[in-house]
Amino acid sequence: MSTGTPEPGGFLWDEAVKLLNQIFRSKTVVGFDVVELSSAPWDRNSPVAVARLIYKMLGFKLDSVRNSIGGWPTAPKGPILAHLRGSYHGKDLKKQEYRQ
Repeated sequence: MSTGTPEPGGFLWDEAVKLLNQIFRSKTVVGFDVVELSSAPWDRNSPVAVARLIYKMLGFKLDSVRNSIGGWPTAPKGPILAHLRGSYHGKDLKKQEYRQ
């Protein structure tokens, strides 16, 4: 990746991803930020690598949330969503006419 202040001997891709995965599994991460990317106009690899890293971190966060609640729900639950099943803003979908 391109940066204004390169760090000799920095993390390799697999090392960074493994470390971030361990952090997301062991800590409660509430946010993250990509601080710097300084790529040349002809460099397509660095922006794609940063996008992939952000995608990976979002996946790690979703995985940690899923693990903390014991899996994803299979259907909406609770009184807030119960009244919306089969309706759109309280209106019966079968009787509602839609005009375009």
